[in-house]
Amino acid sequence: MGGSVGAEGRWKRAYLLACLALTLLVALFNFSRPYSLFADTWEYAATVRAVAENFFHPLNPLLALPGHTSPRFTPYTLLWGAVMKASGLPVFTVMGIAAIANFLLLAGGLYRFVLIQFRREALPIYALLTMLWVWGAGYAQANAYQLEQLLVTLSYVGLFTFAICFHALTSLRRFCDKGRPWDLAAYAILSVLAFVTHPITALFGFASALAMLLAEGRIGRAMLLQVVPVLALGAALAWPYFNYWDVLTKGSSESWFQSPLFSDGWRAVGMSVIGYPLILYYAMRRRHLFLLYGLLLCAFVYVLSRFADVLIGGRFLFFLIVFLHLAIAVYLEEQGLLSWKAMGDSLRGNGLAVVLIFLLIVPAGLSRARGLKVQLGRVLDPPARSYFFLADHLGSTDIVMAEPDDGQILPAITGARVVAQAKGDPLITAEIERRKTDAHRFFAGEASLEERRDLLRRYHATHVLIGPAYSGAPRSSLIADMDRLGRPEAQAGAIVLYRLGGGLASLANPPPPR
Repeated sequence: MGGSVGAEGRWKRAYLLACLALTLLVALFNFSRPYSLFADTWEYAATVRAVAENFFHPLNPLLALPGHTSPRFTPYTLLWGAVMKASGLPVFTVMGIAAIANFLLLAGGLYRFVLIQFRREALPIYALLTMLWVWGAGYAQANAYQLEQLLVTLSYVGLFTFAICFHALTSLRRFCDKGRPWDLAAYAILSVLAFVTHPITALFGFASALAMLLAEGRIGRAMLLQVVPVLALGAALAWPYFNYWDVLTKGSSESWFQSPLFSDGWRAVGMSVIGYPLILYYAMRRRHLFLLYGLLLCAFVYVLSRFADVLIGGRFLFFLIVFLHLAIAVYLEEQGLLSWKAMGDSLRGNGLAVVLIFLLIVPAGLSRARGLKVQLGRVLDPPARSYFFLADHLGSTDIVMAEPDDGQILPAITGARVVAQAKGDPLITAEIERRKTDAHRFFAGEASLEERRDLLRRYHATHVLIGPAYSGAPRSSLIADMDRLGRPEAQAGAIVLYRLGGGLASLANPPPPR
C-alpha cells in the first residue's frame, strides 16, 4: 500500500509540474495578445467590455444594436464581465486571467475524470501530454486543442465548456460508483451550465456520459438520464439575454467562412489515428468499451453533420479525437512504454514499440515545432499591434465605418462599435449581410460622395477607418471624399482614422435591426 501511495504521489507531482510549466506558457501567450485578426478572442473581449458597461442590459458588443441581437452573452462572458467591472482591470488583462483559469479548470477536470474512469494513477499525465502533442498539423479552429492552438484559444468559451464537461463526467462516474444523489445533482448542474454556455461542446459531455453508461450495460439508467439534456435545453430556452431557440435552429456564426473540418482530416489529425486500432484492440477484449462507444457516438454526429451540411457539427471531429487520444494514452501507460524503468527493455526487445514511440513523438514533434514557431512569432510581433493606438482615439460612444475585416477587432481594443462585422451571427443573419454589403459599397470605387454620406448617416457613424483590408476605390478617390466628410484624426502606417462632422447619434438609442 505504501509503495502504491508513493507511486501515486510521484505521478501527481509530475502532473502538477507539467501543469505549472504549461501555465507559464499560457500566461506568456495570453498576456501578449498574439491573436490573429480573425481570432474569436476579439469578440469575447468586446463582449466582456459590454457586460462590464451594463451587466443586465448590455449592448451588442460589435454593432450599435440592442444586446439581444448577440449570442455571446453567456454565463462565461457574464462572469468575466463582472470580474472586469469589480476589479477595474483592463479587458485584455481579464482575458489573460480567464485563459489561465480555463487551463487550470481543464487540467483539473481531465485529471479527475481520467483517474476515476480508468483507475490508473499514471494515466492523467499520459492523457494530458498525448492530447496536446499527438496531432498532425492540427487546426486553427475553436475547440482544437493541439498545444500551439490551445495556448492562444484558452480564453474561448468552448474551452471553458470543454473543461466543465470533464468535471461533469467525474460527478457522473462517482454517481455510478456510489449512488450518491449529490453527485447526480452535480452532474446535472454542470451539464446545464455547459449547455447554456456553449451547446455544441456540451454535446460532447452528453455523448461521453451516454458512452459511459452504455459501456456498463446500464441501458435503463442511460435512458433515464436523458432528462438532463432536456433540462439543459429548457434552461437555454429560458435564458434572458437572447433567443436561444434561434441560435440552435438558424445555423451558426461559422457560415462566414469555409470550415476545413470536413476536408482536411489526415494531414491535420496526424498520428492520432493510431487510436483507431487501439480502440478496436480493447473492444475485442471487452475492455475500455467507454472509448469505443464514445468514438462511435461522436463519429455518428460528425458524419451526420457532414451530410446535413451542419458546419458547427464539424467540431465533433475534435471530440472523437479525444477518445483516440485516451486510447493511445491508456495503451502507453498499460504497456509502460514511456516510463523510464520500462522504456529500455521495451525498446531493446520490442521493435513494434520502437516504431510506435517514433510515430507518436517525432512527426508530431515536427508539427508542434512549426506551430509554436508561428505562435511565438506572433508573441514577438502581435498581428493586431498596428491597431492598438486606436484605443486613444475611440470610445464606447463611437461608431466606426470600416471594411468588416478591419473593423472586427476594434470593439475589443477601443470599446467602439462598428457598422459591419466580418463574422456571422445567427440571430441577425440578414442584418449582418446588409451591413457588410453597405460597408463594401461605402469603400467601392463607384460610390459617390452622396452615397457615402447617406451610408454614414444611416448607421450614425462617428468615424471612418481606412485600413489594410481596404481594397476598393483608389485610395486617392476615397480620401478626396473623406476630406469633405470629416478630418483625419490619427494615422499609423496604412491605418487612417477620420472623425466625421456633427449631427451624428450616439449609442444611447441604437437603431433597431431591419
